[in-house]
Amino acid sequence: MKVQTLVVFLTSVTVTINAQNQERVIGGSDAQEGQFPYQVSLRVSGRHVCGGTIISSKFLLTAAHCVENIKATDLYIRAGSIYNNEGGVLINVVRTIIHEKYRKPKFDVALLELDYPLEFDNDINFIPLATEEVQRGEAVIISGWGLQSEKGQIPDRLQWNTLTALSKKQCRRNFGKNSKAILCLGHASGQSACYGDSGGPATYNDRLVGVSNFGVDKCGSESPNGYAKVFFYHDWIIEQVH
Repeated sequence: MKVQTLVVFLTSVTVTINAQNQERVIGGSDAQEGQFPYQVSLRVSGRHVCGGTIISSKFLLTAAHCVENIKATDLYIRAGSIYNNEGGVLINVVRTIIHEKYRKPKFDVALLELDYPLEFDNDINFIPLATEEVQRGEAVIISGWGLQSEKGQIPDRLQWNTLTALSKKQCRRNFGKNSKAILCLGHASGQSACYGDSGGPATYNDRLVGVSNFGVDKCGSESPNGYAKVFFYHDWIIEQVH
C-alpha cells in the first residue's frame, strides 16, 4: 500500500512558521454576514496567519503548528467579521495550550485562552464539539481566509466550501497508520483548503468535527485534506477548558 508523504501545513505565517506551508479555501464561495459566527482570524503583527473556532466565550480551538513558535502575548484574534482586515472585535490571546503529545503532524491541536470573554450575538457565537464520528460520504463544510490558488493572495472575504468525509480505509491509504486521529476530506480538483486555512473549522450538522491541519500535494489537487478529528480530542478539550 503506497502512502502519500508530501504533506504541506496550511498556515500563512511568514515570520516564525515556514512560509511554504500556507493554504486557503479553493473553489469556494463568499461567506454571508452571520453565516460562520464561530470562525475567527488568528493574527500576528496585523496579519492573518491561521483560522480558529470559538468553542466557548473564552476559548478557541486551532492547530498546534499555528502557534508553536509564537508567544501567546503576540497573538490576537478578529471575531465577528467575515472580512480579514476590518469589522468585528479584536481580542488578545493570553495563553496557548498545545497538546502535550504534539509532534508535527501528530496531535496537531491547540487551545487559545482570550484576554476577556466574547459577547455572543448574531455575528459571534460558539459551535458545539462533535460527539460522534462523521460517516463516510457525508458533506462537511470548511471555511477560511486561505489562498484561493497555489500562488494566490489571502482573500479579504471569508470563503467556504463543501468537502466529503472519506472512510477510515481511504484515510489510511492516504495518511497511514496515524489516520485514526484525522478526519480525511475528499474533493474534486480545484476544490480544497489551502495556505492560510490551518486551524480553521470543518463542521457537520452544526457541530465542529475538524481542525484544518494539512494537505497532500499542492493546493487544489485531488488529494484529500487532513483535519484533526475533534471527536478524537473531545475529552482532552473538555479537560483543558474546565
